[in-house]
Amino acid sequence: PGRKSNPHALRVHGLPDHLLRHQDPFHSVAQDVRDFLDGAVLVGHNVGFDIDFLRHEFRLCGLPWTPGQSVCTMQHARAQVAGRASLDAVATLFGIDVGIRARFHGAFVDAEITSRLFQKMILGSAEMLAVPHLAPTNQIDPPPVVRPSAAPITHGIGGHAFAVTGELTGL
Repeated sequence: PGRKSNPHALRVHGLPDHLLRHQDPFHSVAQDVRDFLDGAVLVGHNVGFDIDFLRHEFRLCGLPWTPGQSVCTMQHARAQVAGRASLDAVATLFGIDVGIRARFHGAFVDAEITSRLFQKMILGSAEMLAVPHLAPTNQIDPPPVVRPSAAPITHGIGGHAFAVTGELTGL
């Protein structure tokens, strides 16, 4: 929030600037996130990457935070299997469907796949615990791009639809 998305990141997560600029900044939820993480074991694929981001954001907010225990499925994969250790490669090796990532790459999808990988690879579970697919709770819909006019249209373009392309850099 508050800054333009990198074009490379946009290709990965598909979240346009119009949506991102209307999200709450981290500092508005930092205390809730810290409370949620307190005493938790963090599980992630390359979890150190996520911990570094959290440390940085908490530092910017002036909130002390020390991560607790963590489990990295990528490190476990490197110790157990030969070859690539990307989330897609390891999850596929363990029989976990990653097809949704071809259409959408986001934190919630990655968390669900990592949870299933953790259960299979580290806990040795043959049957997966249900992982509900939750809608992102921190995402708000941006205001509409086109707002209907309250006043009646009195010029000669009424009833026509227009698509404007390009980038409005001055707004």
